[in-house]
Amino acid sequence: MDNVYQKVALFYEKRSALNPLVRQSRIERYLRQLAWKGSSDDELRKIWGALSVLLDYVFSSGLFSFAALTEYDYHEIMYRLKDEHPEMKFNEHFVNGMFGIFLDFLSEYCGRDSAHVKAMETARESFFKDGVFSCPERPSFDSVYEKLNHEEEITPEEEDKINDDLASLVDRVQRFFLQPAFRSDYLRARALFAGPYGDASLEDKEDFLYGFWDYFFFDYHMTQEDITPIRYFYEQGRQLLSPGDKYILQDLLKTRLSVFYVTHTEEDCIFCRDLFTDEDMLLPIPDNGFTDFKKLILYGHVYPEGIMLLNYVTAVQASTHLRKRIKEEVLAQYESFKKYQMPHASLNDFFTRHAIAVRHTINILANYAQLKVMHATSEEIPLRPEGNAALLSPGQDEIEERALSFGFSCYAAEMAKRMYADYVSVTGRRELRSRRAVTAAVLILVQGLNGMDYMVPDDIIREEQTTKHATIAMIEKIGEALHIEALDPRYRTEEGYVQALYST
Repeated sequence: MDNVYQKVALFYEKRSALNPLVRQSRIERYLRQLAWKGSSDDELRKIWGALSVLLDYVFSSGLFSFAALTEYDYHEIMYRLKDEHPEMKFNEHFVNGMFGIFLDFLSEYCGRDSAHVKAMETARESFFKDGVFSCPERPSFDSVYEKLNHEEEITPEEEDKINDDLASLVDRVQRFFLQPAFRSDYLRARALFAGPYGDASLEDKEDFLYGFWDYFFFDYHMTQEDITPIRYFYEQGRQLLSPGDKYILQDLLKTRLSVFYVTHTEEDCIFCRDLFTDEDMLLPIPDNGFTDFKKLILYGHVYPEGIMLLNYVTAVQASTHLRKRIKEEVLAQYESFKKYQMPHASLNDFFTRHAIAVRHTINILANYAQLKVMHATSEEIPLRPEGNAALLSPGQDEIEERALSFGFSCYAAEMAKRMYADYVSVTGRRELRSRRAVTAAVLILVQGLNGMDYMVPDDIIREEQTTKHATIAMIEKIGEALHIEALDPRYRTEEGYVQALYST
């Protein structure tokens, strides 16, 4: 019989994408700690059995987040655990035992006072009414979604229902984000999508709007939350969604931006290949007026299995030579991203963070007489140094707090923290006596390097209660110490990547 650690290894072998959320090594270390405290092999198997159901649910639903789980998710998880243990009664003892395993693990993983633990405790309480155990009904999908869940064939009428449900859901998501509360994110996303030289006359055209909403839903990162709007909608409004809506949204969350070209066609479909991964996919013939599909590059959002998600696909004419140039330029940006910001980043990490740069790269090379878009970087620019974390707080925390209060995006705030960390690492000086001038200088530098306009520099200086003279002096010190140059790739945000593409 396999021991519990072999079971963990087998589980992660098929679900390696879970590692960013909970690493296999973290699970193994947790189980070993329990073993050292006296837990028997049988107890460890029971604990891992419960945790594996929880993790598999997070994995299969495409959430990859404990924060996104609602009480309804935990109802389904409990029923799945009961399916694993048919010999046990679904009662108060069973539910409290399983939640006890979850809470012990999350308390160790996130801390007893974490929001995840509190949310799980709230979910446990949903199994009780006035202190008395009350077995909730098992969540269920409409019959058509049950068929999809079991990969059964559906009728044309059921396919029409799914399309209607999808269109209705997309319309509701659009109206949700057109509310005043999301106005700043909406305008920022429009500016990123249009680019620095966007033609305002095109922004109400149908093609622009379709493309914009496709980008906004799936690729844009919200300023305060740093998650996509479709994930935000799913996490914030799940209790109000129908089972069918939840099913659709879970699939939407699994999609990724793909760039592909046509290898050959048949009567009602086109055979495509991903330009970067060489994955093959079969798509319906797009309704875009083109007839010579072999001279096209298309991009849109697809399921990992290679099935087209929405009927809007952007298509641009591209020869084999142009296709090669597009691939080279995108990969050059990816290598720069790895070199200067995220050394272990995958190509998917780059697409996830900078999908807007990929879109603009294709647009520029396909529509303008331009051979390259990659912004040239000085060979003298140093790589980021290894910082001493003990030196950085509270300076980094203060810079992040101030950046977010001024309307910087989470990612821009992270770039500001990095700049301060690099300065401290290079010089060994935290500049505590001049911390207000340091904060103002870092924020002004990051904003200026990326062509952002969150706040007027003079307003930042005034809010930080420092002087222009002290701030300018600190800007010069930081710039000289780090050899900062225009559009510096070490501190480049989404806005900076777009600016860099149009500066060559």
